[in-house]
Amino acid sequence: LWEAYAGTPTRELHGLGPRFAVRTALERLLAEEPDCRICVSGHSLGGALATLCAYDLLTTSAAVQARGVTMISFASPRFFNAAFQQAATALQRQGSLRPLRVLVSGDVITRLPPRQMGAVPGVQPRLALSPPSKRDGPQRADERSMAFRDGDGDDDDLWTATGIDQHAHTSHALFLGGECTSSRPQTVPLDEPWPLVLGATAESGRGRSRTC
Repeated sequence: LWEAYAGTPTRELHGLGPRFAVRTALERLLAEEPDCRICVSGHSLGGALATLCAYDLLTTSAAVQARGVTMISFASPRFFNAAFQQAATALQRQGSLRPLRVLVSGDVITRLPPRQMGAVPGVQPRLALSPPSKRDGPQRADERSMAFRDGDGDDDDLWTATGIDQHAHTSHALFLGGECTSSRPQTVPLDEPWPLVLGATAESGRGRSRTC
C-alpha cells in the first residue's frame, strides 16, 4: 500500500513518486485558491490509498493542516493496524480530519485482511448501505437501509443476515441514488439535498449509531 502511494524507495528518495507529486500539486492549488476545501476519496484499493493520503497530507503539509481534510472511502479493505487507526482518530478529534468510510453489506473486500492478522479500517466512522432483501419485496429508492456508526465497530453486524454479496463491492452509487445509466446519464445535481435522512440516534458502548 505504501509503495503504491509513495512510489518505489528510489523514486520517493528523489521526489519522483506519486506522494510527492500529489502534495506539491495540492499545495500549489491551495495557494491559488485559498478558500477551497479539500476532499480525498477513493474506491476499494483507492479507498485505502485515500485514507493514507489524507493522513499523510495532514501530518506533512502545513498548508493542508490549516484547512483540514474530508476523506470519504468506498469499499476500502482493512489495510491498517491499530496504531494507525488511533493516530487517525486523534486527528479526527482535533477536527483536522473529517473521515467517513462507506460500504455495502455483504462486501467481502471490506473484511480483508482479517482482524486475526491485526488488520483494521484506517478510520472508524462508517456508513453502511444494505441492499433490499428479496424476501422483503420491492423497495423504493428512499426505503433503502442505511446505518451510520461513529464509534469503533468490527462490521460483523453487516454479515449476520446478508452473507457474501458478489455485487456489493461495486454498487455504492446505486444505493446512494447517484448511479448513471443509459436512461439517467447524470448523477444527483449539486443543488439537490443529500439523499441520506438521519433518524433517531441510538447510544451504545461502541459509539453512536443512526439508522434511516
